[in-house]
Amino acid sequence: MNHPQKKFTLIELLVVIAIIAILASMLLPALTKAKQKATAISCISNQKQTALMMTMYQNDNKNMQAIQSWRTTPDGDQLVTWADYLTYAGYLPKDPPASIGCPDDPIAPTRDASKYESKGAREITYGVVSYWTLPAAYRTNAVDNVRTLLVGKIDNPSSFPLLMDSYKIAFESQFYLCEMSASANNHAYARHNGRINTAFVDGHAEAVDPLELKDRCNNAGFDMSSFFCFKSDVTAPTEF
Repeated sequence: MNHPQKKFTLIELLVVIAIIAILASMLLPALTKAKQKATAISCISNQKQTALMMTMYQNDNKNMQAIQSWRTTPDGDQLVTWADYLTYAGYLPKDPPASIGCPDDPIAPTRDASKYESKGAREITYGVVSYWTLPAAYRTNAVDNVRTLLVGKIDNPSSFPLLMDSYKIAFESQFYLCEMSASANNHAYARHNGRINTAFVDGHAEAVDPLELKDRCNNAGFDMSSFFCFKSDVTAPTEF
């Protein structure tokens, strides 16, 4: 005996679709949050790797870290950023690896891009503290006019930021220098859940609240009354 096949009514189909939609709306935020957390962890890992290479560079260069200059090598490569110097010294490959920048940034680390300030330089990277923001005791440009961080002079390396998540308004991406004043348009960026992923001079990296990072900078000798960084609004920095 053939039994007639039961067909779903329109109401039953709508109920099933509604249930699926409810389940999806419940799961998507959790999946998004998990993805954001994974990206933040990957960012911290990148910073630790890069900080290790910077430490190796510093050990081979009298505890000094080149931050910025305007030099050209004999083969025509520009030495402008900290990443340029690590590349020139052999600690980074000529083509910038993804590990020197945040995986959440819309533009991966790159060079030879005509929209940027210094064609041929590696500017799309994590940011170091701007030379002019550094305390006078921690900086020099006496060696070949290269602006340099004197790592060996730092009294509190666990509180002194070496690399930070960064953003430059004009580039709409990360940038190799972080300024602290309101007049600039390149700052540290609280990109991950309102916190700034930061690698410190002692080699450890963590996500830090902007106000806490300000306090750490003061403990490390910056003596700053205000600290500006980007939060969710990247059109204007927030003061802390």
